[in-house]
Amino acid sequence: MLDLYQFTESRKYWRGSAPTVCIGPASNVCALIDRDEMTATFGGYVIYEGTGGAEYVGVWGGRNASRMRRMLRERGATVNLLPDVPQHLRMKVRSVSYSAAETSSKSA
Repeated sequence: MLDLYQFTESRKYWRGSAPTVCIGPASNVCALIDRDEMTATFGGYVIYEGTGGAEYVGVWGGRNASRMRRMLRERGATVNLLPDVPQHLRMKVRSVSYSAAETSSKSA
């Protein structure tokens, strides 16, 4: 059973509207979808850190969250979706990847 936490991130980590975030224990999620694949598939990933140094990894955005859950199920995970934020959680890393075309248009 893979516990995934899906919640609206209402803290001030993000600019703009509060996104939906879907995360799970990094060791479990990355065993099925590694971070390079998350970057290629979802345009990036987010890492949160909980008490005791526990790491959680996942994606932001409702569609990305749905696609990530589907990918995990297709790879054999039984997903248990929890609507709560794990206690004492803080964002550690947010990785965003831009394609070469997007990068060149941003610098113009």
